[in-house]
Order: sequence, then C-alpha cells, then structure tokens
Amino acid sequence: MQIRTFLTALLLVHSAYAQPAERPKANRPRDATVQPGQPLPTGMSITPAAAPGSQFLQLYQNLTKPTGTLSGQPVSTAISPDGNTLVVLTSGYNGTEEVFIYDVSNNTPMLKQYLPVGSAFMGLAWNPRGTEFYVSGGSKDLVYVYSLQSGKFAAAAQIPLGHSFGLGLLMVPTVAGLAVNAKGDTLVAVNYLNDSISWSTSSRVRRRQKWISVPVSWTLRRAAWPAESIRSGRRL
Repeated sequence: MQIRTFLTALLLVHSAYAQPAERPKANRPRDATVQPGQPLPTGMSITPAAAPGSQFLQLYQNLTKPTGTLSGQPVSTAISPDGNTLVVLTSGYNGTEEVFIYDVSNNTPMLKQYLPVGSAFMGLAWNPRGTEFYVSGGSKDLVYVYSLQSGKFAAAAQIPLGHSFGLGLLMVPTVAGLAVNAKGDTLVAVNYLNDSISWSTSSRVRRRQKWISVPVSWTLRRAAWPAESIRSGRRL
C-alpha cells in the first residue's frame, strides 16, 4: 500500500511539472499597419508586404505604367552581382514566358525591360561579371544567353543540350535549374527529365567548347554551386 501511495504521489508531481508554462501575454498594442495576410486554400496565410520597406508589384508588361497585359507565375528571381538589377522569370501558362528586368538601385524598383522567352522552366542565373545572365529553355532542351548590349540586355545565343528524349513514356527533355561558378567560365544545367546534369567549361560560357552530361540517380529542379568549391576555385 505504501509503494502504491508513493507511486501515485510521484505521478501527480510529474504531471504537475509536465504542464507547459503559461506564456506571458504581450502588453503592447497590435501594430495597425500589420496586414492580416492573403488567405491560402490550406488555411494558412502569407504576408508578402510584412517586411519593412517591401512592395508588392504585379508583372505588367507595360514599361511606362502598370496597365495592359498582366503576366503570372513568377518562379525565379536573381539579383545581379552589383545588386542593382533584379531579373524575374515566369514559368507557367502565359503562352510565352517572360523575363522582367528591374532597376533596384533605389528604394522603388523600376521596370526597365520586358523580354519574351519562347519556353522556360525555373532556371535563372547571372554570370559573375554582371554583363550576362542565363535562362533555362525548359522543354526546348536549351539554355538562353542574354548579354548587355548598348546599355540593354538582349538575346545573344541559344545553347542546345542535345538530348533526343526524356526518361519515361512520352517524356521530353526539360532543362530546369542553372548555376554558374565564381569564375564565370562553367555553367551547370539540371536535366530534369533525364536524371542528369550538364556542364560547359570554356573561357566564355556562351562560346562553349563542349557540353558534358553526367547521369545521376535523380534530379531536382534547382541548381546551386557548392560554397566550398567557390571559395577554393575547385571544379566539380
């Protein structure tokens, strides 16, 4: 009986200490400028304008004022090495995908260029020199090269990856994520539906010498250059 009483008392003490401590209530009033957020189908909400100084911009194709054709599905963004230019890539059901180029050197982003792309999927990367960026061509199985020409970015080249078919029934080759090394002479492309990656090494990426395709067990849509390789200059 004494053992049972002791165990019962021990359980009561443990349950008392196991209760979560009540959180202190905040005394400060709720900031009236904080927006409740945009509800999602999952029941959660997002607040894209919650960060101080943030702005929510729609992708109008008109360079002078926010009217006209509105694009959707912006999936990738990339800031130029000097931090002054933002590139936004759409990949969805726009018919023709687009690249939007913003000047972000000031507090207010300004749309400077709108470039239609025939086909695109996820991949977007700057060359460290800042005068060139690359866009994956999706089901076109190629990489688009855009270079700075007379103060504006323009299509400079298309680099085909040379896949005849994708893996699986009725699968077509699809280029996804892109990444460039710190020297700017090696470009890596993810072959999303071929379970492989391709890379090119040359003095200038768009004047490629040879694409090398390496099979892997599976691939994701994104690509990134390992930080240790960038620091040491080692190539994969």
